[in-house]
Amino acid sequence: MGASGKWGQDGGGHIQAGDEPLESAIRELSEELGLQVVPEDLHFAGTFPIHYEKEFHGKPFKDNEIAFVYVYDEEAGIDDITIQEEELDGVEWFELEEVYRACQPPRDEKFCVPMGGLEIVRRYVKERKRRFDSVFSCMCIGVLIGITIGAAFGVINYRIGTWMTVGMMLGLIGGFVASRTIRREVPANSERGDGE
Repeated sequence: MGASGKWGQDGGGHIQAGDEPLESAIRELSEELGLQVVPEDLHFAGTFPIHYEKEFHGKPFKDNEIAFVYVYDEEAGIDDITIQEEELDGVEWFELEEVYRACQPPRDEKFCVPMGGLEIVRRYVKERKRRFDSVFSCMCIGVLIGITIGAAFGVINYRIGTWMTVGMMLGLIGGFVASRTIRREVPANSERGDGE
């Protein structure tokens, strides 16, 4: 929970002069949440614009930014987090879809999370699930085909167990290769224009 008394996304901040977005993301996770990560732990999910004009302490305030969104999807429990007390009052996990629904109009005021960032993270999670499902399906089909062919060879050679095992292993490998080929041919979510 931030100083505003609302729940928001933490581990964010501004890019310092001369830094790259990824460097800044790693620094902010360390400073705000005490998480020590390496570049390979963060996955770039996209960017979104932030633009608003408000009055702040009686003066006009304009904000024009581009936000870079990185996803850290390693295991991290509440006990693994050390908060920066000047900026945060506490941390709590929420389901992504719960927060997304709460930020739809009429917005639940307990959350202070930009919709642009939420939508990018939702797309990232859906695409990751789609890729996992693709790999899993292709490997299952490959295993079934491999076992069937292996069983046929095994009956002919009187070594059914050996040939079924060989068929299963070749099916696993073939299914994995097929799933990677399919993933390369399917356009990315952002290019599909279906809003998911």
